Amino acid sequence: MEKRAFLFGINEYRALSHLSYARQDAEAVANALKEFYQFKHNEVVLATCQGKNIRPDTKFDILECLTWAEPLDLLVVGFWGHGAWYEGKRYLCLTGTRPNSMSDTAISLEEIRDAIRQIPAKNVCIILDCCQSSADGRMGISPTLEIGARDIVLEIFNPEHLQRNNEPIIQTVAILNSCSEGECAYEWGEKSHGFFTQHLLEALESAEPRVTNIFSYVRRETVKSASAMQKRQSPFYEFRGDSEIFLPAQPETVVSSTPVDTQTDTPSGFGSPTADTVPPLREEIPSSIQVEILPPLRIYVPEAPQNAPLILSGEILYNIALEHLEMRQYAVAKKKIDEALHIEPLNEKFLSLRNTILELMEPPVEPVFFGRYPGDRLTKTVYGVEFAWRWCPPGEFVMGGWHNAHHVRLTRGFWMLETQVTQRMWKAIMGYNPSYFVGDDLPVEQINWHDSINFCRELGNFSGLQVQLPTEAQWEYACCAGPTGVSAANLNSIAWHGGHTPIGAFFYRIFVGRTQPVGRKIPNEWGLFDMHGNVWEWCADRYAEYPGYAVTDPVGPTATSADEHRIFRGGSWRDHAKLCHSAYRNWGHPEHAFNGLGVRPIFFPLSLTNSFPFPDGIFS
Repeated sequence: MEKRAFLFGINEYRALSHLSYARQDAEAVANALKEFYQFKHNEVVLATCQGKNIRPDTKFDILECLTWAEPLDLLVVGFWGHGAWYEGKRYLCLTGTRPNSMSDTAISLEEIRDAIRQIPAKNVCIILDCCQSSADGRMGISPTLEIGARDIVLEIFNPEHLQRNNEPIIQTVAILNSCSEGECAYEWGEKSHGFFTQHLLEALESAEPRVTNIFSYVRRETVKSASAMQKRQSPFYEFRGDSEIFLPAQPETVVSSTPVDTQTDTPSGFGSPTADTVPPLREEIPSSIQVEILPPLRIYVPEAPQNAPLILSGEILYNIALEHLEMRQYAVAKKKIDEALHIEPLNEKFLSLRNTILELMEPPVEPVFFGRYPGDRLTKTVYGVEFAWRWCPPGEFVMGGWHNAHHVRLTRGFWMLETQVTQRMWKAIMGYNPSYFVGDDLPVEQINWHDSINFCRELGNFSGLQVQLPTEAQWEYACCAGPTGVSAANLNSIAWHGGHTPIGAFFYRIFVGRTQPVGRKIPNEWGLFDMHGNVWEWCADRYAEYPGYAVTDPVGPTATSADEHRIFRGGSWRDHAKLCHSAYRNWGHPEHAFNGLGVRPIFFPLSLTNSFPFPDGIFS
């Protein structure tokens, strides 16, 4: 099996802040490939900031390294150091990189792709342990991109781009990124490595040959390590092509029969850090998360004599199902284990996992009643956290205020969460905290529309409720407490906002502003807190102009008649008074997330009739 690894690690920068362990990370991975896999000394090219022969000072040094004319079965390319987004492109920062001249002094992923395209390799594995923040590395919110980091990386390494004379050059590309869009890669002082690379080394030391299992383990454990410090680092990995990649383990290496990704108990030497053991991290750039896994479709074993692709095995599908189960993504986990059982229908291990998933997907359903009166309060406890809901009865109201006011009729009552979703609630359901401002009673923020949908689905799975985002009409109706409620007559008493003028909100946002604990201001007539200000709240609808005529139960435009932008309402701590009005509309791309954007779900009673009796004490 012909193979080469090109690894780059940079601690010292001339114009950027120095890093502590990037060089050590690259060196350790190089040693692991030689010790636990069949990489000879001359098959690993290591270029670091302290290298004697090769130093990654400029893009031309990198491109010179990535020069290979002989056919390869496997090519590994790894980079440890600063990374940045600049003018819509992702760059890897080199020793001589200058923030004001990224295109000339850093190397873009497009340039890496073009260099890889010249190497006749069947399978390519790319490891990127670097931040995905803005070019100057400032703390704060990364600029919103029209498409996410994952999509840009995958587009760059699209198989259609990896061709020569219309013939495929590379059969499979596997990409492992240490963090998602807007995040930073954190360092673990006790281990003298980054969180990501520490877990990568653990996986490599197990001599696990299947790249799927290695990448899956690293992503899962890195998320745990960052969460232990209330930080956010969520690696993602992707495969493109018709085959999976196998690393050639040393013949004398004893490999555990249990793949690294199926460990349920943390092995000796593995594990996540605690607040007492981890020193200050590299940077803190908050971000939303996106960790959906797209597994490979087929397996390809490069060293097999016949070089024939095989159908994806049941064991891999089982491992993928386990991972989604741990992330509480029950629907995806069930789909994967069903695929595994299609291959091995009598496998007892697969059947046992499927039964476990079904039990978790179908919690005991308790009867959920209609409210007697507007504002009736109903509480549900999930994982020890109380969720309080307020009854919003059917009714009619005038929607739109000063802008295209029109009559709306809602025929179904619903329960709306009494407060914006707090970080305590979010962590109980989702298992992580994406927020910029940290506090259990603060509203969760920095979540995109897809995150909100996932939260509603998971809360529904755990509680047995039909949880969803409100439509824009339902939100405004609840905000005004029906047709007779007030919108924002005395804003200071009911809302956390940035002031009464745009310039005042600007200075408030820059110098003193932040989110506040929920439920501290006066609620509206139906007992709903913070319907104005604190954080914007996602709605289910796509954006479109109002119809201008009376409507019943509007749900917004269909996908074929409008763009994909989604509505959010209510204003935030960052905004001046006009933006906090009940009729003010805002919208953004479904991937849009920032530290003033949260969520407040609703659910419908399980019956469409009022035939249930009302037990004493069910409402408070």
